[in-house]
Amino acid sequence: MRVLKNKFAPIFVMFLLIGAGAVAASAQDKEQEKPGNDRPVVVYYYDPFMSWDRWWYDPYMDDPYLRERRSLYYRREAVRDARSELREHLMEYNEDGVITADEREELNDNRADLNEARADLREYRRDQGYIDYRR
Repeated sequence: MRVLKNKFAPIFVMFLLIGAGAVAASAQDKEQEKPGNDRPVVVYYYDPFMSWDRWWYDPYMDDPYLRERRSLYYRREAVRDARSELREHLMEYNEDGVITADEREELNDNRADLNEARADLREYRRDQGYIDYRR
């Protein structure tokens, strides 16, 4: 019996150590779940004229045709934005049926912005050689 104790005691101790190591290793792999969502929020901005393959390279600045199309797009967008702002203010100010002096001044500013954006677009188109059929 003594011989069995002397032979199996070190083997038993080795199994215990290996088992304890396996338990400790499996405990290190588990990740703790935190309550709530701690992930950052990513907001994407869409620019229709920006290349998506390399964010630092803008081909619309190198190509004259694409640069012209981009300039025309932004000038048209300026006219569209000025027109929608004027329309929104007209609808808002006409709800009560009375336009005050402050509202009239704001509408005049909106009309001036719209006329300026239209003149800028018209001048750009004339400089680029577009034909204006409205004359």
